[in-house]
Amino acid sequence: MKLNTLVTSLLIGCVASFGVSSPRRVVSTELHSTAMSSTTMSSGAVNYRKLKASGYMADFDPVASGGFNRVFKLSEDPKAYLMEALRSSYSGTSGIESATASTAMDVKTCMDLLAGESKGYDSEKVAGDWVLVYSQNSKKSPSLQKLIGKSEKIGRAFSNFDTSSFTFDNLSYTKRGNGVLKATVEYQPTGEGFSKSESGEITVRRIKADITDVSFKYKSLPTLPIPLKKKGGYLDFLYLDDDLRITKGNRGGVFVHVRKEMIDSWGLS
Repeated sequence: MKLNTLVTSLLIGCVASFGVSSPRRVVSTELHSTAMSSTTMSSGAVNYRKLKASGYMADFDPVASGGFNRVFKLSEDPKAYLMEALRSSYSGTSGIESATASTAMDVKTCMDLLAGESKGYDSEKVAGDWVLVYSQNSKKSPSLQKLIGKSEKIGRAFSNFDTSSFTFDNLSYTKRGNGVLKATVEYQPTGEGFSKSESGEITVRRIKADITDVSFKYKSLPTLPIPLKKKGGYLDFLYLDDDLRITKGNRGGVFVHVRKEMIDSWGLS
């Protein structure tokens, strides 16, 4: 692959802070179960009502998400369902498999439900390194990026947050790991894009993000600066805890990051 083509391909994936998606990881595991106990239904229904009260699921459509029975099931523990889907999609495969429509719908539903937990931006929880494990293109995503990374493996894209300097780096590695594109982003939490629960609780969601520096390093060649700076982007934190981060960029791309320790616990070969 020519160097300029390689840089262009990586650059598309590196500007995820503005909602331009990295190569999409399609989840292929089947989450559905035909059996559903009344106990599960009851606890899931209760949890769903709590999530709806968060104020961040006003546009959520249970019918489009598989019906109330399915939504109640996923509401029992949306994080567990999502993480198992991600783990299974990478286990035993080196490429991207086609997801069933029902699985893709479940993954989206789980992310919507997690957004209802009102766990937005937190400077302590976000600090440190993250591994990109899933991205979902939006209609505004460039068509070229949808053709890139069809054999994408886990551990090719990272980000790290330095909360003392209010910066984070997006790192996108070549397929063989011998080249890396680095984009440095300055960010600042903002009151815009917040959510408010029925009880009046405010959750900070958004950080403003400006790309300030981009460079590419390939093997032993000198680092190549890339004249790309962009201001006015933002990133919304749909969900954040100690080991899972779900964000949405201003162009509509959705990104799921986890800690390296989570990847290690999956036992992937």
